[in-house]
Amino acid sequence: MSVNPIATTLMPLSQAVSWYLVLNQPLLPSLSKISTFYCAWALYKKIAKGDQKELGHISMGILAVTSYSGKRYASLAGTVLVLANFLLPAYYVLSWSVEKVAEKLKKDVTNKTIKWAYIFKAYFVSNLALWGMVCYKLSQGELLPGEVVAT
Repeated sequence: MSVNPIATTLMPLSQAVSWYLVLNQPLLPSLSKISTFYCAWALYKKIAKGDQKELGHISMGILAVTSYSGKRYASLAGTVLVLANFLLPAYYVLSWSVEKVAEKLKKDVTNKTIKWAYIFKAYFVSNLALWGMVCYKLSQGELLPGEVVAT
């Protein structure tokens, strides 16, 4: 499986934008934007690329709808689903070498796939931290940067 340079560039770029939004903008509208993007990307992978194992559109779609509707606790549930999508394969992705990640996910071990695997592992860790922080912020009622809303 070849390395798509656009998709590879989108990994760190989408995380940078996501972190910026989560840390500096109102949380629920930010989650709506972030999850809509990732839902669309997952659908692209599933439909256009034929990746039948891709399920991110489900959890990201739920989060997109719940956050867009402004429902804090429903958004928390959606975020837990998103976090679960990363936690379930975390043991493998984090314990595997970059060579093994390239071999398992790209079916090839070359300089390109190894570079991709480094980016993928960093993206994966960043997502674990991001969605963990979002869970925390939602559970604490921090919907605006630095401000906790009464529950």
